[in-house]
Parts: sequence; structure tokens; C-alpha cells
Amino acid sequence: MFPKVYGLRKKVNRMVKPSYKLGAYRTGGVRVMAAYDAIIIGGGFSGLAAARELSANGCHPLVLEAKNRLGGRAWTDERLGKKLEMGGTWFHWYEPHIWSEITKYNLETTQHVKVETLQWHNGKSVKKVPLNLLYTFLEKRMKTLTDEASFYFPNPYRPLEQQEKLLEIDGLSTRDRLNRMKLTSSEYEWMDSLWSLIFHGRTEEASYTHSLRWLALSMNDWKRLLETFSAFQLTNGTKELISCIAADVKGDIHLSSEVTAVEKQKDETYAVTTQAGETFHGNTVIVTLPPPVIQNVAFSPPLSSVKRQAGKEKAVSRGVKVWVRIKSSPEPFIAAAPAHFPLNYIQYEYEDEDGSFLVCFGSDAGKLDVSNISDVEDAVHRILPDVEIMDCAGHDWTRDKFAGQTWSMHGKNQLTRYHMELNREENGIFLAGDSLADGGAGLMDGALESGIKTAGKVRNYIIQHLK
Repeated sequence: MFPKVYGLRKKVNRMVKPSYKLGAYRTGGVRVMAAYDAIIIGGGFSGLAAARELSANGCHPLVLEAKNRLGGRAWTDERLGKKLEMGGTWFHWYEPHIWSEITKYNLETTQHVKVETLQWHNGKSVKKVPLNLLYTFLEKRMKTLTDEASFYFPNPYRPLEQQEKLLEIDGLSTRDRLNRMKLTSSEYEWMDSLWSLIFHGRTEEASYTHSLRWLALSMNDWKRLLETFSAFQLTNGTKELISCIAADVKGDIHLSSEVTAVEKQKDETYAVTTQAGETFHGNTVIVTLPPPVIQNVAFSPPLSSVKRQAGKEKAVSRGVKVWVRIKSSPEPFIAAAPAHFPLNYIQYEYEDEDGSFLVCFGSDAGKLDVSNISDVEDAVHRILPDVEIMDCAGHDWTRDKFAGQTWSMHGKNQLTRYHMELNREENGIFLAGDSLADGGAGLMDGALESGIKTAGKVRNYIIQHLK
């Protein structure tokens, strides 16, 4: 059974008998049963996973997605004559939730081509460095961090298990920790660039505890953590996995349905209103919007003051991702530069009869307009002066009103200050998303984890309160 997917003007034209006793709302003096067990705001990995799990357990969900497509910040699009990932792309077999989805749907994966050499631009010249020598150069310093990761996060899926100890360091930025390590200038430049890539943002804003969480998730193997960013991708795009999950949702999915208000009714149900003026009624609400976007929805009564404050804090991950098509077909390579460059990481990805595709990252979207080929050329040529650029393609997620950031990475104090409260249910309203995962926060794996776990919470809530 496939879900009903509606466009902007298509309204719910049927009432569904739910599996549980539902509350009721009144309109014009007529008593009407609420149509949905759960209304899910957002059709990315978290929202769709939650909808699938709920419908598999007898609940009837509605997914309201603001964009005209599903997937959220995972978006496979036709650009430069090829299907390219504009957002989330890579994963690793050690990530349990996304790998189990790939197994469940028998999806084909592609492993990234092996690269032996890195080109490093130190601001003055370009050097070719064998990766094994780079790893040897960084090993001692990175081991300091992996040792701390195992101490503070012995079980990375219980991030607050060492909360008292974490309170001592959660106010540190990743740059603060680097500054305390007495690094040489070369070591500092490498480490700062590396962590700005991982956070897709500035290391002075990036939470040190989040650095440790990701190291702990990779089984305290920093080289495996780096592999995560280029190890595997879905051969037919992340869109294929999104479509598989959506097809298993036994409920309704509405596209182009931006939610503007969530209002609790006298009978304890919720009225959810869209920008187009449609109102839907349900017993529970799951909000899977990225943190910067939640504040665009009016909640009545308001969410807790702690949740509201979390939504007001500036996103750390405000970087850029841009695809570049070049005329030549070089040997596979990666290139890197100091963190302050507009692009500080470039990776060879594909080759076709006309040339090659490179994927490029920078830590500050304010430094580069990814839609301006002249700006992109200048940024690429600072690292790779000899490549001939044919075209480019990118999406500015930081200016996307439904994203406000790239992958979700925490700032200072956000783990100990907000994690528990953001995962706490409020009278039938639940939050979910990659940033709220106990494990892979900021990863597609974490988005799936959070959606699946939240579905279980919602089902239990319905059984306890509404049966």
C-alpha cells in the first residue's frame, strides 16, 4: 500500500478510521473525529522514518513537507548533466541505522575510489603529500582526542552518561581545545582545517564535545571518521532510499505544505495550519524541522523556554558545498587548504567523456556564492590553479528558509544544556531530527535514529493517553 501524496491545493477529502480512540474537535457545532494519530512536520529522513514506523504499528500519520519534494537536506538533483547530491551523501557501514535501511531495501552502494595523495595549499604554494605520511604526521595529536573521546563518551549512544564530567568541557570550542594542545603552526593549520570541514563551520563556534562524540561513534578511530565523509554512497542517490521509506508509509503525505502554526485544542488534540490556509487535526505532533527553522512555527501554547532558546541560537554549520565540472580527467585526488579559504576541501568524484566532477566544501557560506561561476572559479583556483572549470552547481542551505544550515552540529554548551529537554515530549508534541540523535547527531544515520525512536515514544503516548 502506497501513501497518498498530495500537492499544494489537494485537501484531505476522506476521514480515516484510526487504530486508537481519538479525541475530537468541533467545527460549526458539529463533532468530528480527529483524522490523524500523528501529524509529522517535515518529510526528511526523520519524518518519513517516524511515519513508516507509526503506520507499521497501527497508527495513521500525516506528513506535511514544505518543499515540493521529500528528503529535506538529502537531495538528489539533475545538475550539470548528472544526478548529483546537493546535500547529504556519504555514510559508512559502522553507522547502524542507515546501513540497516540499505539492507532492508536491498539498495546498491558505491564505494569511493581510493586516493593515495593529498594536495595541500599552505597559502603560499601547493604540496603533494602521500596520505600515509599525513596520517603519521597527525597520529599523535589525534590520539589525544580519541583518548578523550573514549573517556567522556564510553557509550556514544548514551551521550549524557558522563554528564557531570561533560559539564567541565562542554563550554569549550574545538578551537579552544586545539589552542591548549601546544601544536606547531603546521599541525594547527591542518587540525583547524580538518575540524572546520567536519563541522562545516568555524572551529571557534564548534562544540568540542561534538568532536568527541563523532570520534567515539567511529570507535575512536579518527581515520575511520574521515572515511565516513567519502566511504559509501547510494548508487542511485539518496532519493532512492527516501522513496523506499515513503512507499512504506501507510498514511498521507502532503508536499508544498509549509506549517505556520500548531495550536492545542480544548479537547487536547492539535490543529496544524499551513501557509495555504489548510488545517489538519491530530492527537500528536512530531516536529522534525532543523533547529533554526522551528522558531518560524507559532506554537500555542508555546514550547518550553529551553526549547525556544535552543532554536534561537546560531547554527554552527553554515558552510558551502558546490559541484564543479572540469575539462581534464586527472587521477583521483583530494586537495585541502587552511580553514579561512573560501573552499578548504576539494575531492575528485566522477569522470565522464567530457571531463570530471569535483565536490568542494568551505566552512563559511558568506565567503562564496555557489551560483556564481566566476566566484567559484576564483575559489577553486586558489587551491587548484591549473584546472579548467566548465560549470558549477550548488545550493545555499544557509539561506534556504526550510533549512537554515547544512548538517546539524552543536555549538558550545548545547549538548548539556539542550539535549535532554529537546528530546522531552510536551503534552503530545515531540521533536525529532538529526541534531537530536543520541548517536549520530548531524548525520543521516542520526536522522533515521531520531525518527525511529520518536515514533516509539509517540506510539507509547497514544496507548497510554488515548486508548
